[in-house]
Amino acid sequence: MCCFDAFHHVPNGAEVMRELGRVLRPGGVAGFSEPGPQHSKAARAQHEMKNYTAFENDVVMEDIWAWAHAAGFADLHLAVFSTDTHHVSLADFNAVVAGGEALDAYTRKVRGFLGGHRTFFLVKGGQPARDSREREGLRGEISVRLERTELQAGEPIRGQATVQNVGTATWLPGSTPAGGRQSWCAPAPA
Repeated sequence: MCCFDAFHHVPNGAEVMRELGRVLRPGGVAGFSEPGPQHSKAARAQHEMKNYTAFENDVVMEDIWAWAHAAGFADLHLAVFSTDTHHVSLADFNAVVAGGEALDAYTRKVRGFLGGHRTFFLVKGGQPARDSREREGLRGEISVRLERTELQAGEPIRGQATVQNVGTATWLPGSTPAGGRQSWCAPAPA
């Protein structure tokens, strides 16, 4: 699930986070790109709120994590980067690799970007259900019952074959779309 510059507009962040926790399967990831913790105080946000009744929240990661954790998310990862390119000379590039002032200049630029932006990923807790989109847990048994065991040359073989899922994964039909949750053949009872 991806959310780009939208979560900070919802007035009920905790409730929305609970819904995300409900609909994502275990191991599912929700990715966000949002403004930072002082967003609502910015001139543009103030203008939007005053003139268009827009709802502008500050994105405070401690609040986000508290809501997410309560909603069943197990991990929070924040990305440290800047969307602005940082061009340097060959000498400065080598100095960045070696550390020192050239690297400090890049760090200041990244810190400037991160002061007003948050890109983060929430990972839903629990074990994902196994299904036939992956091979782990797949196992089947085929049993065949023939109508007759003695046949003449050229006579067709007639009978019935049964395929049973005896693995721990659920078999999905070939028509299941990516990310589909359709059950076709559940594992045999233990």
